[in-house]
Amino acid sequence: TIRTIRKRMELEPQNDVYVRQIAQIYERNLNDPESAIDVLKNFDRDNPDFVIRRTIARLYLGMEDNANALTWFNNAFELRQDADVLQNIALLHYRTGNPEAAIRAYEDYLETDPPDNVLVTVYRNMGRFYDDIGDEDKSIEYFERSNQLRFNRDITLLLLTKYYDKGDFLSAMEKVDHLLRDDPRNSNAIYYKGLILFEEGRFSEARAEFERISNDRRLGATARRYIESIDSM
Repeated sequence: TIRTIRKRMELEPQNDVYVRQIAQIYERNLNDPESAIDVLKNFDRDNPDFVIRRTIARLYLGMEDNANALTWFNNAFELRQDADVLQNIALLHYRTGNPEAAIRAYEDYLETDPPDNVLVTVYRNMGRFYDDIGDEDKSIEYFERSNQLRFNRDITLLLLTKYYDKGDFLSAMEKVDHLLRDDPRNSNAIYYKGLILFEEGRFSEARAEFERISNDRRLGATARRYIESIDSM
């Protein structure tokens, strides 16, 4: 089949359909993505093509070769400023250990006005990227943006811990309330509520919260120590 398609290509050397067919056969039928990439690269050398470059990037991504995938997504973006390609560039910058470049790429991506269902993930990723470079305020900002678009229990807990560590007990308690509205028996929320009340000197209220989780498998031992500490005052 490949030989037959190559003969057709001799008549139409700039027809990208033929070269993509050959690459697809190598990838899917012969399980040879490297040969698929070589065929596409040879074509792109004389016929620069957005779809071909994006396909090469996707093949490298499937091989978990993030560095080459990033190179070819960038090559594709040179030909067409495509939002999906830009998002892949951001993620690959992060995977290859360059969160600052990932953030810059995502900032460019946000200018393409992506839909809310995509923004949920973009904001969450940006929160992680800023976390990695130690910008706590920006990290919180983007985790909050993600959570405003779609409530996520794990992100809410993460924000709760960040606010608590900063000593912002008012914001931390707001997250406690969000978690308890979603799940009144959420042991993490109850635990942090007890911690906040303890820090504020509201010991009897704190004790009542710790009592609620005193038998919890993960947090029970710590809760009991707080109860003992309060009882000894």
